[in-house]
Amino acid sequence: MRIEQLEYLLEIAKANSFSSASENLYLTPQSLSRSVSKMENELGVKLFERSSQGVRFTEYGEIFLRSAHKIVWEYRRTLQEIQEKRYTADELSGELIIYTNPYFELERLPSVLEKFCAENPKIKVTVIERDPQGIYQWLQRAEQEGNRLPYLGIVLVPESREDFFDGLGKDNTLHFETLEIKPYYVYVGKEAPLAKKNELSIKELLEYPFVIFSSSEGNMTPLRFIAEQYGALNIIFTTSSITLWLNAISSGVGVGLFQDISSYMVKQNKLDMSSIAKIKLKEDIHAVSGCLYSLASGEVHHLIKVFMSYLTMIN
Repeated sequence: MRIEQLEYLLEIAKANSFSSASENLYLTPQSLSRSVSKMENELGVKLFERSSQGVRFTEYGEIFLRSAHKIVWEYRRTLQEIQEKRYTADELSGELIIYTNPYFELERLPSVLEKFCAENPKIKVTVIERDPQGIYQWLQRAEQEGNRLPYLGIVLVPESREDFFDGLGKDNTLHFETLEIKPYYVYVGKEAPLAKKNELSIKELLEYPFVIFSSSEGNMTPLRFIAEQYGALNIIFTTSSITLWLNAISSGVGVGLFQDISSYMVKQNKLDMSSIAKIKLKEDIHAVSGCLYSLASGEVHHLIKVFMSYLTMIN
């Protein structure tokens, strides 16, 4: 059982709603349900019952909930104590190499890097753009060659990430830690006939040309999984510039399919969304973003731990 599972349980109790808890945790209800089921199977008891009125913890659930509160509180207190001692001791130093998708370069990475480098001036940070497959395979190769530099992959993968990683050759020493799960939306120009729709299905979209925001075919990983499940997409335009992608959509070149673009991303990159309509997908399709790193030594490299703590600060 992992600490994050206990945190999930605490959020369910706090929200008194399974759906609200999954939304607050940036998880799909299915993912949260699987996590809870694993806990119940491990404990051999039912922790709570769900109804239209909310969530009711069982007698066993109440006992476990009290313990979960204590464990999570102690865990967070210990982490804080260690971090404070680390920062008050010698300054961190060394080299951190980050492989990432272009999405993160626009979404949160600039702000994270600015803060991280300002507070840790003795750490040399190198950021390299690669597709998810390339990142996974590079981390595998670094392990095989005995390279112990702190390599961190920040990737965007399909919701069925286990199948995705298995397809690349499962490696039990590589660990994926979820940052967030975002739903996919359809983006069309506000003057387009589709802009009047409240929601659209993938099947309906297959009739239209697509414009894709991606620096390479490899970075279209979640979309490739959608295409494999629902049918080939008619991709007529691909760009690594999100501004050019939005301009192509607003001018009617094609439709866009992308995860939810946050207000933070719009503000950070000064994006003009005034001529773009965002439409809900009928299908429950999500993209998962997270960190990929090696556990070959038995623990996470301390520089990776510190950098990941910065990633979770900025949402």
